[in-house]
Amino acid sequence: MPEFDELNDVITGLMKNIDDVRGKGEEEAKIRTKLGFAYAISGEIEKAEKEYSKAFEIYRKLRNDSGKATCYGNLGVIYGMKEDFEKALEYYNKALELHEKLGLRKEAAQDYINMSLVNKSINNLEEAEKRLKSALDIILEVEDKEKLASVYSLLGTLKFDMEKFDKSAIYFNKAEDIYDEIEDNEDYALGAINLASALQAQTKLEEAEKSYIKAFNMLKKLNSAEFSKAALGLFEIYIIYAISDYNHNKNYKEKMKQAYDFLKDVGTQEALEGIIKNFNGLLKVNPGFVEVAVKESIYLGDGALETLRPLEIAAQKIEKGETSLEDVNMEYRDVVGSILERIKHSSPLSSHKTG
Repeated sequence: MPEFDELNDVITGLMKNIDDVRGKGEEEAKIRTKLGFAYAISGEIEKAEKEYSKAFEIYRKLRNDSGKATCYGNLGVIYGMKEDFEKALEYYNKALELHEKLGLRKEAAQDYINMSLVNKSINNLEEAEKRLKSALDIILEVEDKEKLASVYSLLGTLKFDMEKFDKSAIYFNKAEDIYDEIEDNEDYALGAINLASALQAQTKLEEAEKSYIKAFNMLKKLNSAEFSKAALGLFEIYIIYAISDYNHNKNYKEKMKQAYDFLKDVGTQEALEGIIKNFNGLLKVNPGFVEVAVKESIYLGDGALETLRPLEIAAQKIEKGETSLEDVNMEYRDVVGSILERIKHSSPLSSHKTG
């Protein structure tokens, strides 16, 4: 997305262009469409809608159905941004009718994709899947490999949201194969993250680990900021390994070290916050592990420790009657409650042997 100042320059330039083409039919409509798009990505939704509507009126007078269809699709995007999903679907359907009438198959496929995304937004997942499969049928027919990979990715995400993780992995695999074939390295690597997530959800941790590592190495080589997603996925995997080792009286410290090693280069505050949030969620698998992590400060880094220490402190304050469990943030309440139970029963950490 262009920088703010750059975008303002684009808008100013397009407004000047309109003065030059005013009254020149299709030329004016095309400039207004571009201006509407610039307004939309700058967040000025009402101005974008106004320009798209003016462009539509020009195309209507010219009886240009292709231009009208484009405007219908653009207005569908605007109403989606306004969260008026009923109106968005109405405009996407109008665009689809015209694109099918004109035999514009690729454009019709995009209309189906857009309708799928709207249905997903309102949690109508079955209808979202139906629309995506309509898009898939067209794209297989027109043999657009890049769009095909995109639709497989969307189907994978949809199946993931439906908690059909095995089907999700199948679609992500298909997308990854195509990205590999067309040598789109970044999308191939991002596809590996999606596949890893689906495998992880099926507790196929070793397969997920391999997919995350492939993505991590590729994205780091490409100097893509997205590599932090793979790092976070690997962090989660190795934390799960560490908890498993801890539960089985094995030496979990090495797994903790490996988990943190994947985060050494991540550095941004946003990534760190995401790591901490996921870390705390994973620790709910075994709240007793929180105590070990806090007490022994094993390879967690200052940011994570600052988040974990208050959990133990909160439990101690509840035990002393200084506060209550209801005062604890809902996200951490289960973990603090479990720590509190261990404190009440005086379960010493030293009783848990490690290999």
